[in-house]
Amino acid sequence: MINVEKKDSTTIQLNLEGEITGEDYKKIKHELEAVFKKNGRQKFIFNMNQATKFTLGAVLQDIKFDLQHLKFIGTTAVVSTKPMAETFTDIVDSIYPVKIERFDDVSSASQWLRTQDA
Repeated sequence: MINVEKKDSTTIQLNLEGEITGEDYKKIKHELEAVFKKNGRQKFIFNMNQATKFTLGAVLQDIKFDLQHLKFIGTTAVVSTKPMAETFTDIVDSIYPVKIERFDDVSSASQWLRTQDA
């Protein structure tokens, strides 16, 4: 499951819990698009601390969404202490034209994002 939490007019926090599927991404697509339409480019906190698994469908839907909305995806903080988060961060950092950093907790991620441009 993915829960969308709007932090302010420039930042969205995505909280991932349990097994993440392609359907999870499809469910939040319209909500994110509405925020982009209203507020433009957004910074993201991608909180993966409660995620246990990503299906292939989730990965494909994430890539598809990102490519369709790349101009709206800004600086991103990935929050997780799990090894998969480090791998995810390294992959995304190498292929996406956005600044991305990994953090162990949401507080540190939020503090860092406040100092960053979208």
